[in-house]
Amino acid sequence: MVKRPVEPGVETPADALRRTLREAEEGATLLLRGRGELLPLLRCLDAVAEGLQALEAEGIDLRPERTRWESLCTQLQRGAERLVRHAREGPDALRQAREELRPPEERWWWRLDLLAAEQRRRRMARTGRAVGIALLILALLGGAAYLFLRPDPLTAQKLRLYAAAERAIQEGRWEEALAHYQEAAALDPQDPEPWLRLGWAQERTGDQEAAQASFREAASRFGDPFAYELALARLYVEAGDFGQALPHALRATELNPQSPHAFYVLASAYEGSGKFLEALQALQTCEKLAEAQGDVELVAMSRVRVGTLLQRMALPTP
Repeated sequence: MVKRPVEPGVETPADALRRTLREAEEGATLLLRGRGELLPLLRCLDAVAEGLQALEAEGIDLRPERTRWESLCTQLQRGAERLVRHAREGPDALRQAREELRPPEERWWWRLDLLAAEQRRRRMARTGRAVGIALLILALLGGAAYLFLRPDPLTAQKLRLYAAAERAIQEGRWEEALAHYQEAAALDPQDPEPWLRLGWAQERTGDQEAAQASFREAASRFGDPFAYELALARLYVEAGDFGQALPHALRATELNPQSPHAFYVLASAYEGSGKFLEALQALQTCEKLAEAQGDVELVAMSRVRVGTLLQRMALPTP
């Protein structure tokens, strides 16, 4: 082990590394709690990586610091979605900085937005598996509707814009996604759906004022508080924002306690939030209401969801 002579009061390179590592740990903690900035943290990580490499090459024993560094990297990788979502700079700042700096592949933290997008896709896939058969039924019904009732050109164009926006979001190009939703809203000024999607995207980019304005535009076009709350809850569920979906789904069931669809969406919000018992109760209410109203498809979907949910809860199926 190499030891350097140290003058009193002088910060050694190892001390500087420990200080920078501590700053990175504190910065990551703040950002995960929604109170930090991402780009300064990434530059701090660069400094730690460079310091570790240089000092270890000199034979300096940095095993405790290496352990802390590996733990921090694991924390950042697991929390990529939250880090990117909470960054004050906005979701496009990281992509722009990466294009300017062109960091090497081993500096994976400069690609946190791409990692976050992949985590989101995996999370949605896990949620999709839990309701896979139900979604298959919906897809089949939708496919049949498309065959017999093909969408008009306006609807088809809006669907293409939604798909393009989703692709842009998955790749971290939020400004492009916003433009697609704005174009969809301009195509059909009376349709509330693009305003809902635009509001959600603005909310995710931190523009709360614009988001609330878009949500108000959507609500005015629905003209029905129940329809608005249900549609917004569905959108949040679709995006995997289950915590955001819950209050709107609950509000929808309060506004129309006879709607099986409201309880179906509520069950999805509960299940995605890990509240399995509440999800089960909502599905049972959905099935009861759907059966009373003669909605055979929704009854079948609810029963499938109940079965898969009971399996997740490791309870015997009744």
